[in-house]
Amino acid sequence: MQIMKKALAAGATVALVTTTALVAGATPASAAVYGCAYPRVCFYKTRADWLAARPTASYRDYGYQRLGSASTNAYAIFNSRGDDGAKYYSRTPPGSESTTCLGPLQTIFVTYAYALDIRNDPGCR
Repeated sequence: MQIMKKALAAGATVALVTTTALVAGATPASAAVYGCAYPRVCFYKTRADWLAARPTASYRDYGYQRLGSASTNAYAIFNSRGDDGAKYYSRTPPGSESTTCLGPLQTIFVTYAYALDIRNDPGCR
């Protein structure tokens, strides 16, 4: 009987450790990807910022927004929003302007971005 109790106790300990490992290893749905917490559109000013998963700026409000100095002309933009589009505006030398839609969970490597418009539509409509 004493051996049976020890075996059951050992089995319970193994089950507890395994369960704890599974819970500890689980990634929450809101976990940051590339250092960008949901639901944000993150900017990485330099390549080093991108490689370090260190956003220099992030935006989360719907609508048109001018970019600040930490996001203007960024090296990369990542849209962590699961179902919203992020239209960004860019101006390239010698001054031609364009807009591009960054869909949900997409990254784009750009320069010359100066504004952002987060839309409640993955196609930026």
